[in-house]
Amino acid sequence: GGGGFAHIKTITASNVSSVEFKNGTNGVVLDDTYDVYRIFFYNMIPVTDGQNLDMQLAIGGTYQTGSNYKYSNRIIDSGTNLHTNCDNSGSYMKVGGRATGNQSGENSNGVVTIFNPGQSAVRTNLMWHLSNDGGNGNQDSTFGGGQYETNSAIDGLKFYVQSGNVSSGVFSLYGLTKG
Repeated sequence: GGGGFAHIKTITASNVSSVEFKNGTNGVVLDDTYDVYRIFFYNMIPVTDGQNLDMQLAIGGTYQTGSNYKYSNRIIDSGTNLHTNCDNSGSYMKVGGRATGNQSGENSNGVVTIFNPGQSAVRTNLMWHLSNDGGNGNQDSTFGGGQYETNSAIDGLKFYVQSGNVSSGVFSLYGLTKG
């Protein structure tokens, strides 16, 4: 048989600069306890209109800001337009492929999967899928993935927007039980 997802921590954002899941802090487990973690988030709204949701990873408790992030996103909007954004040497990963609005009814919802964060023999890879109100009156669906290019255990992850704070949103971390 296979395992199921065990709830670890839920954070409800309210006008914060970032939403952080750091191992050993406030009941968060993000180490080799699980090989796969998943974060579900919904109703993420930025304070400032038109912001992308970004993410950084921590090694040894320190968020990495060097140019070792790689990510790619493919976005299709409800107007049947295709968009791509990627970076091969960034200081963060852009999880939201295009900007999320803060007008009435606009929000971003998604899931991020983290593979092998507690392993130092292999790189931690992530993939995500988002649905959000992307601008120009379109709904966006984003499929993406990324990594921090180093063979180090990851023990933290934070979400933030480019400018301003995260006005609201619910972020829940789960671990896939080994079974």
